[in-house]
Amino acid sequence: DEFYQADPLRNAYDIVPGVVIRNYFLDLYAARPTVITIPLVFTNGAYRRTDVIKPPGERQYAWAFIGQIPRKPSREAMQAAMLEVGNVKYYTHQTQNWGRFDPVSMNGTQMGAILADAVFCPSPRGWWNKDSFRLIEALEFGCIPIVEDDIETAELVSSDPGAGSHNQPFYFKQVFGEHPPFLIVRTWDQATELVRDLLGNARVLAALHAQCVEWYAAYKARLASKVASLLLE
Repeated sequence: DEFYQADPLRNAYDIVPGVVIRNYFLDLYAARPTVITIPLVFTNGAYRRTDVIKPPGERQYAWAFIGQIPRKPSREAMQAAMLEVGNVKYYTHQTQNWGRFDPVSMNGTQMGAILADAVFCPSPRGWWNKDSFRLIEALEFGCIPIVEDDIETAELVSSDPGAGSHNQPFYFKQVFGEHPPFLIVRTWDQATELVRDLLGNARVLAALHAQCVEWYAAYKARLASKVASLLLE
């Protein structure tokens, strides 16, 4: 339902007797206790994540991005902004297509090794939705994600189920149930100064990194508990 066009699916929610777990937050379902929205996640076993999360000072790259960039304006803006951060070591790997359809794609082990060694992971919106697999991939490996959200200019349009998440403010607050601690920008120009300032203050950066790691672990535990309790009712 990435494009919010699955009308038959919405009608099915009215007759499903149990719990519905879906991606892509839509305000239309916010009041339904048995409809749980979760961020996009990877398949089980896709990555070999170590239990040791390296602190920022031990990571090789200031930032890393793996994915498609050309013909995606938001990602082109992201790349330009991140390159303005300055004289820092970074990693980019541009793909040509999605997943297994891409001849130059990285496997989970390769990608995980890069993310585990990067401080920040810019996570621009997907083709349509603000969410992308990159957000949770970053959190899994202890990267600090940077996402974009129209937090000041958007209008909530719950009356229009066909409107995309680009019209829903505080999108990631809605998905996670609270304001997440990672970086949220309205435009990628804002990311340049944020990242530059944090890289220049090791104490503040370490505190933010620890906060993100702890928050994400707590979020996963809360989500597992919530789903288990609903399934057992």
